Amino acid sequence: MKRVILLTATIEPVRDMIFTKLVDVDLRRKQYIDAIEFYLKMTDACILFIENSGTDISNFFIGNINYSRLEFLTYLESEDIKNLGKGFGEMRILEHAFKESKFIKNADFIYKITGRLIVKNINSFLKMAIKDHSEIIAIVDFKREFTFSNFFIFTPQFFMKFFISYKLVIDDKKNLFFEHALTYAICDLINCNGKIEFLNLLPQIKGYSGTSNKKIKIKYYWIKNYLKYKFFKNYLYKRYVFVRLN
Repeated sequence: MKRVILLTATIEPVRDMIFTKLVDVDLRRKQYIDAIEFYLKMTDACILFIENSGTDISNFFIGNINYSRLEFLTYLESEDIKNLGKGFGEMRILEHAFKESKFIKNADFIYKITGRLIVKNINSFLKMAIKDHSEIIAIVDFKREFTFSNFFIFTPQFFMKFFISYKLVIDDKKNLFFEHALTYAICDLINCNGKIEFLNLLPQIKGYSGTSNKKIKIKYYWIKNYLKYKFFKNYLYKRYVFVRLN
């Protein structure tokens, strides 16, 4: 079973990007490099780093003993796309990965991580026994219609069949975020009798939010919902899963 760590990146965010306070390019570049180095050193997984501001950092890793496990994709997103916000940009990064990445073409499970962040217990997730037919593994708050998006695990089939269809829903200026689209796709999956698995441990995340420039913390309501879903998920399915109407 092939598992790919997918690190999404924007090294040079567009000026005045909505909901983006961490804009120091040198600091962002360093955080991305540090994260790549961590995953190279601490895992044996293939790592796809995909960046959408046209800034290539692959030269920092030439000669690294683990370079064969790395794939770098860099492209320059259009200004029109950037104006829809970083959430839409994140979806476009995933879409580009599915079109261009040789790692993704052979992947069974994709571990999507915001590229500047370090999931300190990543090996626990890589070694996790994934149930047959589960298509996404995530922390979901159905009541808020919100899914924790800094780290989640999914199959290529989930992306192509459910998630990508919600791309045009995302518009940060209208407070319709990547996290909402992800939740809607998960609900569609469940309503089609697909399988979702809730994380059986919480990710230990080190890094700073690009939105607030503050340290990432697993907020109380994520922990509360993680515990609820862990013990009462069958009840919560019935209570919160709904059919979305176009």
